Amino acid sequence: FIRLIMKTHEKKILGLTAASHNLVHLYEGVLPPIIPLLMVQFGTDYFHLGIVVSVFSYAFGIGSLPAGWLSDRIAPIRLITLYLLGAGGLSLLMYPVQNIWLYGLMMGLVGLFCSIYHPASNTLISQSITEKGQAFGIHGIAGSLGVAIVPVLSAWLGSGLGWEAPHVIYGALGITVGMFALRIHAPAGRKPVRPARASAS
Repeated sequence: FIRLIMKTHEKKILGLTAASHNLVHLYEGVLPPIIPLLMVQFGTDYFHLGIVVSVFSYAFGIGSLPAGWLSDRIAPIRLITLYLLGAGGLSLLMYPVQNIWLYGLMMGLVGLFCSIYHPASNTLISQSITEKGQAFGIHGIAGSLGVAIVPVLSAWLGSGLGWEAPHVIYGALGITVGMFALRIHAPAGRKPVRPARASAS
């Protein structure tokens, strides 16, 4: 049993980051379990769907570098809100997609929004929560649960409601958590520390 010795606003931030971490791995892992459905929907093959997965993964990875830079300059909670509303909104818009190339483009954009999350959340927890070790532990568990449940959840939703269902449901969850994030006040991003110039001798 872990006792949470945290202030109310710290618990809100931990709840936000835990939910957001879970969601980022739902967005990341949504595609592979519904590949058979996508092959039928788009009349495509494993190779082309593999390209879509790669587009998402490259966007997710490469976008982390500018996201880290922004996290030092913009309030990280606002970046997390941007990720939630951006990835959530795009996931909702998957519903009418009928073309694999448009699907791939949208998945790439979702990956770009998701790339914001980890740098911003790590910064936010470090700046806002006193019990950092405990907070990072809970945050990590939430992300691991997302990795664990996304294959079976996406396959179940897709097989029962159609390939669009996992995207739309995860998108609606992202929008909901994003609206919650708008109501939380947290420290603004800190300006980068510039090294002092050596004095002339």
